[in-house]
Amino acid sequence: MTMQLTLPKARYPDSAAHARFVAQALAQIAAVPGVASAGVVSDLPFVGNQVNFVVSTDGDAADRPRESRLTVRPADPGFFRTLRIPLVDGRYFAPTDRSGDRPVAIVNRTAADRLGTARR
Repeated sequence: MTMQLTLPKARYPDSAAHARFVAQALAQIAAVPGVASAGVVSDLPFVGNQVNFVVSTDGDAADRPRESRLTVRPADPGFFRTLRIPLVDGRYFAPTDRSGDRPVAIVNRTAADRLGTARR
């Protein structure tokens, strides 16, 4: 099951309020009998909404950082597990990945190729 929500700005004025709502909603959804897992993403795949950012890798002394404009969808740790999206390399998001910490990302094979980070 999927659903789409738009939170009213007056009641949820900032990112912290959004995060509290999401945490409470996910806890309540996960507690429903029969629910195996639950996750959240900013926009569902194959939906017209999209946010694009210039994304870059760190690079190293011998190689300048690579960058590319990519579609970005912020997601929580449950998103990939719920959709059963396999991980080829690296790690899934963790509950300890928070705003203000070092940014982390999960990219698909196309993005990994474009950024020069794909492993063969």
